[in-house]
Amino acid sequence: MKRSLSVIVLVFALVSEASATWSILAVDSASGQMVIASATCLQQSVFPRIGARDLRDVQAVVVPGKGIAVCQAAIDTTRRNQQTVRTELERGTDPARILEVLKLQDTAVESRQFGILDLQGKSIGFSGKGNLANALSESGKAESTIFYQMQGNILANNEVIHDAARSFVRASGTLADRVMAAMEAADRNGGDRRCTDARTAYVAYILIIDKSGKETYITATDEDSRNPIPALRLRYNALTK
Repeated sequence: MKRSLSVIVLVFALVSEASATWSILAVDSASGQMVIASATCLQQSVFPRIGARDLRDVQAVVVPGKGIAVCQAAIDTTRRNQQTVRTELERGTDPARILEVLKLQDTAVESRQFGILDLQGKSIGFSGKGNLANALSESGKAESTIFYQMQGNILANNEVIHDAARSFVRASGTLADRVMAAMEAADRNGGDRRCTDARTAYVAYILIIDKSGKETYITATDEDSRNPIPALRLRYNALTK
């Protein structure tokens, strides 16, 4: 009985922490391609305990031809926030308005972090007051049709996001190439500060969605790699180059 109670307490504590420490959203309004990437120091083994397959499952929202989003920081195990964002993106609701809907429906909104980006380049980032430092978001444009929205919490420093944004803008190649460059910049700057063994993340993924909804999903976790970000890069290169 004591062991069962300890497991419940541990899972509750993990759920109360950030589900994703940094995430990158990017769209190309000309081609209709969209990309989400994220990384966290939450271990892969935690996600099945809260009814999720992986980090993507508990965080990402994808509406082909409309937009993408992430719902992170304190995990919403009900998935209500993800469903609300999905419904509103399908309706073509402005991201700023979607955030207002989330604030009205979620009594724990100050423990959440959201990033929402539609295919027209409109975006919003939100970090609740209950997020642990460093918590911030940044949005912008790399080219006339290429837009990004980045956010993170419990980061090593603000440069995790700021340098990721700079790297995204400066990078060449495909939209996903830019996102991978940004992920590596976040990694170089310390990523998630919760990792206790010199790593910047335990789980990382990149999800590429074309206009038709076809997906390319690549992930690396602590269960199959010592360093998820470098492993993600190797797997990305093997699949896309």
